[in-house]
Amino acid sequence: MEVLIDNDLIELDKLDYLGSGMEGMVYRYYDEAIKVYKTDCSKYILDVDTASRLSLIDTSRILLPRRIVYSPEDGSFLGYTTKYIEKGPKSDVFRKNVNRFCDELDVLRDDITLLSNNKVLIEDLIIGNTVFNNGSIFLIDPGSYRFINGSEDDILYSNLWEFRDFIAYDLLGSVAYSRRRKEFIKEIFLGFDMDVCDIMRETTTVGETVKEYVKRITK
Repeated sequence: MEVLIDNDLIELDKLDYLGSGMEGMVYRYYDEAIKVYKTDCSKYILDVDTASRLSLIDTSRILLPRRIVYSPEDGSFLGYTTKYIEKGPKSDVFRKNVNRFCDELDVLRDDITLLSNNKVLIEDLIIGNTVFNNGSIFLIDPGSYRFINGSEDDILYSNLWEFRDFIAYDLLGSVAYSRRRKEFIKEIFLGFDMDVCDIMRETTTVGETVKEYVKRITK
């Protein structure tokens, strides 16, 4: 299969295949990941206008479309590219001390604020859409993001709520191991309208890693 990106005609069969999901297939092209939608996808997907508008927003850890992928035959919209991020061990993130971990989450929070200011509603923040690289956290799938009407404050509130659940369930929950410990995480962080990192910074001990912190608070 061939696709057109800018003026480049690219044969997908000659690229490294990275995987597939409900929406489409992903390939590596130099420093980019190419996402090509399936023709029979029933899930919400970006249209060309949304992908193009998202490509104008400059984020640090939340990957957004960079270039649009077209059919060379009829010029129809097939997908988009994002920056390619090499996968590293997840454990590097959870070996950080709590304050450094929260500093990393603050970068993601800044991205979320920027997107909210542009009236972008984010969804589908899950561990499966996350890449860990050299201790940094990247959210790599903007396929469920959309522009909506509404106040920036309301959109930010909704996005931060989604982000809080992601931190508690997906990040901290992934090192809680047992179901009982995950329930403790839920009770500790999801019962309050308070930023997760504010709670973590207030309740950590000096030099405590994220893994040690989760183990201690879920005893």
